[in-house]
Amino acid sequence: MPLLLLLVSSSLAQANPLADADIDLFVRKCASCHSVGQGARVGPDLKNVHQRRDKTWLTRMIAAPSELLDTDATARGLLQEFRSVRMPDLGLSAEAVEKLLRLLEHCSREPCELAGKLIPVQKATPQDIARGENLFWGLEHF
Repeated sequence: MPLLLLLVSSSLAQANPLADADIDLFVRKCASCHSVGQGARVGPDLKNVHQRRDKTWLTRMIAAPSELLDTDATARGLLQEFRSVRMPDLGLSAEAVEKLLRLLEHCSREPCELAGKLIPVQKATPQDIARGENLFWGLEHF
């Protein structure tokens, strides 16, 4: 019987490979500028980006965009297309970059709820606004 439970548990883990922490990572680091299947924002829609760019390029672009934006023709084209808004270096670890790449592939195949806990400005309370200001000024951290 324990073996059967292990197999069921394993198949469930494969069916939903995204952890809440991975979604939270996307929401905190990417969602303000990018979507996956919801259209371009400040930066491009990332749906099927893994089919448009190879993994090495994507890894470099996510890990250290400033390097590519200054030297790579494709990255420079994106910079021009998106009004010269430069993607910032986010200080992501190699593990975090890999998690984001897996999330982008998964959410390109299956719709994902990536809005996270973002609160529309019309519904923001005074406490939400104060927290946003503190986050902006670095007085509070995620």
